[in-house]
This record gives sequence, C-alpha cells and structure tokens, in this order.
Amino acid sequence: MVLSVTRHGITWHFTTDRPVATFANGDPAVLGPVQIRAIDPAPTTTGRHMNGSQLNPNPSSTKQGYDSTAPFIPYDSTLNAGLRLPLNLDAGDQLISTESVTQADHTPQVQKAAILTVVSVLPTTNDFRPAYARGIRPTRTYRVSDMDFGALVSTFSPSLAIDIELLEEQFERLWLESSKGWVTRMIHPVENMPDYGRDHCATLGDALLAVNSMTPLEERKRLAIAITQYGIDMYWAVKNGWESGPTGGHGSGRKAAILFAGLLLDPTFLDVNQMTNQYLTFGEDGQTFRVERSLNGSINNGFGNYGVEHLGLPEWGFSHHDTPRNDNSAWDGDPYRVCCTANAWLAQALVARAMGMMAAWGHDVMFEYLDRYVRVMQSPTYPDWQRSWHIEHWREWVAKRREDLNGVNTVGIPIIWEQPYLSLTIPAHASHVATIAVALPDLSATLGVLVISAGGAVKKPKRFCRVDGVTHLTKDLVYLDDQKILSSVTFNTRQNQIVDINIQVGPGTAGQKYILQVGIVNPDGTISCSNACEVTILP
Repeated sequence: MVLSVTRHGITWHFTTDRPVATFANGDPAVLGPVQIRAIDPAPTTTGRHMNGSQLNPNPSSTKQGYDSTAPFIPYDSTLNAGLRLPLNLDAGDQLISTESVTQADHTPQVQKAAILTVVSVLPTTNDFRPAYARGIRPTRTYRVSDMDFGALVSTFSPSLAIDIELLEEQFERLWLESSKGWVTRMIHPVENMPDYGRDHCATLGDALLAVNSMTPLEERKRLAIAITQYGIDMYWAVKNGWESGPTGGHGSGRKAAILFAGLLLDPTFLDVNQMTNQYLTFGEDGQTFRVERSLNGSINNGFGNYGVEHLGLPEWGFSHHDTPRNDNSAWDGDPYRVCCTANAWLAQALVARAMGMMAAWGHDVMFEYLDRYVRVMQSPTYPDWQRSWHIEHWREWVAKRREDLNGVNTVGIPIIWEQPYLSLTIPAHASHVATIAVALPDLSATLGVLVISAGGAVKKPKRFCRVDGVTHLTKDLVYLDDQKILSSVTFNTRQNQIVDINIQVGPGTAGQKYILQVGIVNPDGTISCSNACEVTILP
C-alpha cells in the first residue's frame, strides 16, 4: 500500500493508500478505482500549458494535450487530464503523463513520459502492460510465458549486443505514439525515444540485431520483452487508426516491431496489413514501388521522368503512394533518398530475412530496393552516414546478406541487381579504366571478374585473386569471344572492408556490349555480392 508511484521521473500521488505492482517491462499498475490528487512535475494551468497528461489517448487524433507550444501539432486543453486534478480513474484507464522541454516551440516538445495503468487485479511481472490506445481493445492478457523465444535467431555479430543493457533501458521506456501523422514527432519524449523516423528506425534496428545476435539467449530475453511491449502498443495503435504516412523520413521503424511481436507472441499481429492501408501507414511500404506502365499507357502515370529502361525497377519515392508527383528517377534528385530513409532500413530488413518475417511484411519490392540501394551506395562518392545511419548496420549487411541468409529461406529475391550502376562507352581503338567498389564480409574473400556478353551468356570468372588488405594485385589479360576485353585488373583496399577493383577495359570490337561483374567468387565459380559495369564499344 503506497501513496504514490514513480516511473522514469514521473510521480503520481494518490489520495489514499493504494496497492501497486509492475508489469513485465517495469511499468506500474495501481488497483482501481483510484483518485490522482497530484502529478510531479506539476502541470501548469495558466499561460503556457506544460507537463500535460492524456487519459486513454486516441491514436487517430491529430491533436495532443501535453504542451501548448509544441510546434505543428495542435494543442487541445480538453485532452489534458492534468488540468482536471484531482482525477478519478477506474480499472481499465491508462494515464500518460509528461514533463515538457523547458524551451517553448522545441522539436520535440516533450522531455520524458511515463504511463500508469489502473487495474481490477494486480498484474505480475509475467504480464505485459495493456496497449494504451483508445478504442478496440485486446480480449486477452499477453504474458511472457506465452512468448516463443525460439523464434529468435543467433545470426548477427555478438559485438552488436555490447550495449544491450542500454537498449533494454531505452525500450522499457514508453515509446509514445498517441497521435497520428508526421507531426507526432513533436511529442516524442526526448529521454524515451528518438523523435525523427530515420533515427527511430535505426535505433529499433540496433535492438533487433542485438536481440538476434550470437549472444546467449538468456542475455537477450529482457530486450525481447521490451521490444514486444512496443510491438503490442504499435499494433493496437494501428488497429485504432494510427498512421504516419509515406512522407520524407518520418514514417519508418514501426512495422518491424509489430511483426517481431507477432512472431514471438501473437500471430494475429502478422496480419497487420489486413487492417490498415500499409502504404499510408508505414513509410517503408509507402515509399517503395516497382516502376510499371500505367493503365493510360504512360510509365508511373507520367511522374518522375521514368522511361522504358526503368520498367521493372525497384524504386523509391519521397511520398510515392500518397503523392507520386514527387517521384524522381534521378538517384541524387531527392536528398531524402540517401539522407533519411533507406539508410535506416538495412538492419530491420536483415532481421526480417533472418527471422522469416518477409512474407508477413508483404512488400517484397522494399527488400529488392534495399539490394539496389546497397549496390549504388558502395560508390566511394557517398559517405558512410548516407550508406547507413548506423554504419554497423552496413557492415552487418555486407557480412550477412545473401540470397539465403544463414540457411533461412527468403522469397527468392536475387542479390545481384540486374542494372549496372556504372556505364562506360568507349571507342573501339581506346581503352578506359573503370573502378568498381565491392564490399567484403572479410578481407580473405576470393574476388573475381565475370564477363557477360551482349547476348546475356554468363561466363565463369576469367581471373580472380585473394585480397589480404595489403597487397595490390595485378592479373593478366582476359578474353571473351576472342576479343581482349580486360587489359588488367588491380585491387585497392579501402576502409570498412570496401575494395576498389580497377579494370582497364578495351580496346575491343566496335558495336559490342559487355557487362563486367565483380564480387566474391563462390565455390561453383559464380559471383555473389557483386557490382557491375556496362561497357559499350563504339565504332
């Protein structure tokens, strides 16, 4: 029996002593009915309204009751339960209370947040906290004892779990999604979660890699419980109208948490696409598409400057499924392509493959686009942060991404993107040095050069070597169809296990076209994890 309970710097004071307990993630519960006489930090009631609280928030709302100066997202004082103290609560009620950032008009405006749940029967630490979204509610109590920890894999580097305790603490805090739209970032609590979708997604990626790392299972269970609680909250928020929209870098990083909870706890979560428009709810789905011919005969309805050469291409658009006129076929035509979206998606895509959640994700083209993204972004012209917001995710992709990820069957998406990222046109009497970047899982890999003729016949690697990180090796001439195509091949190792392969091409026969693919040589002589250069010989 206590007169108050505190969670993450927020304290609720009761009028009389009440029994309390905690859920599996540490969030408090109080036996109802209960009267809240005060909250610390205290809500302000004159001038600027700060430190607000919302009771049973509606996730389909576009307003909030936490702070009257939050930019872009309207404040509604009727939503601020902190203005109605003392506050009588019944079993089933959930109160989210906040502390505001001192500076007004700040992004985001909330410093911290915590949730108090009123119950008719006190929970045990085996029980998950009920989702806080108002509206349709679950008919069952989710329990840790119902979790299938066997759904976790031990695939990723144990170094990714070095900070697992910090990730546990972060994900045990309330990741607040009590309003919809991109403007909800303005009320994402600073101390609880990243406010921007890109950062949000990258942090979730950190957690998903760590919880599926080669760390002993017992050391990963607490984090799995915390991510599952977030997935529960997001599933029921989406079911009750939450959406972010495919706009810029805002909408990423929610779907993976829902599917994770579906695999470990409640399989109905895997059907999340059936209860919402996935293209307007989740940024990753709404921004990726395949370039197709439209019913009116145009390509992509005439938007984005796409031609017949782009048909079938896995592609990205700033707000494609909402506003396709913002599409742009030029890779560097929209900075959001490389600053704020796919550079945060790599980790969750790897985990989706490893855990077998791709079918439930239900949007294969997003995974295809990421293969394309990595091919292009291996170019030395792009800095690490554009490759991946957390560069550890890029390195893990390089080490782990295959058609078959550690024996886990994917949906058969090939690793080799059919379009080369570098194209050369040279006179028949001349030669040219092309530099192609290849990412290696380790510097002992065998590298090769594969020549493909204009007719598409695939030849096995004509020359290959080992790269030890120090030696720059040169190989002899390479011929195809009795024509000298490759004069020399040299290898230069850069940082982050990226190797530049410098290929001197030509002279050759006028009118011929060749694809040069470079990458890791497999035992059967094929090449995987490759990049490519298209060479056309002119008269």
